[in-house]
Amino acid sequence: MLTSRPSRHDGLRRGLTVEEVLARLLAEGGLRGAEQVKALVAPVRPEVPELAQPEVDLSSYDALLVEPREVAS
Repeated sequence: MLTSRPSRHDGLRRGLTVEEVLARLLAEGGLRGAEQVKALVAPVRPEVPELAQPEVDLSSYDALLVEPREVAS
């Protein structure tokens, strides 16, 4: 069931509206179908970079504690 209608501005995330894409493709003679238009108007998914997990060393904070029993090793 359709909960919301795509607005004309959905394509602006990529900078192009459906009308602009259709006009360009028709002018170039390269309109092959709706999937081609969808691919050009759909928002681009950002690439998520791989991040290394840093080694965590909290021993310097343990040294700030007054009593050794406060340190849960």
